Amino acid sequence: MQDITDEKNIEWEEEDPEDYISINADHALLKSVQILFKSESEVEVFYNGLLKSINHNKKLKKDPDNREETNKVLLNELLKYFKIDKINTVVRAVKENKKIEKVVTKEEKETEKILKKVFPDNNEFKKFITLSTRYMMENKEEPLQATVKSMINLGKTKSQILEITSILDKLF
Repeated sequence: MQDITDEKNIEWEEEDPEDYISINADHALLKSVQILFKSESEVEVFYNGLLKSINHNKKLKKDPDNREETNKVLLNELLKYFKIDKINTVVRAVKENKKIEKVVTKEEKETEKILKKVFPDNNEFKKFITLSTRYMMENKEEPLQATVKSMINLGKTKSQILEITSILDKLF
């Protein structure tokens, strides 16, 4: 990974205002975390995992200021959630000071297109999610089984069910 000359560290506040954590890593890589994750709770979960990875890294235990190793750990943690192409797109945009509202891959666009076609209105989609969740929680069903049952309950066709289950198949 190319090291940039910008020596900025990121700091964020935890529960106690006197507890600050500084991560000596590539500024663009750190900034991309805020862009890639959609909610503050997702960012928090990510950083908790990152801190565990940093604490378990032998090279960083010996040399906590090893920026290259910190970058590797940070990138490996991001790769648990996103594909490298998406991470690279965001990091490049951050380095070029481009404004990024949302990075969407081809796969995500296709998924969104299918969802809008199968569930033309938001209320129907919410019903689908509610039913699927209920089947998984109450009946202890697998996600695909719950999806099929909820879609049948909503009167969806076999082809619509197949489209949605193919999306879920990629996830699970």
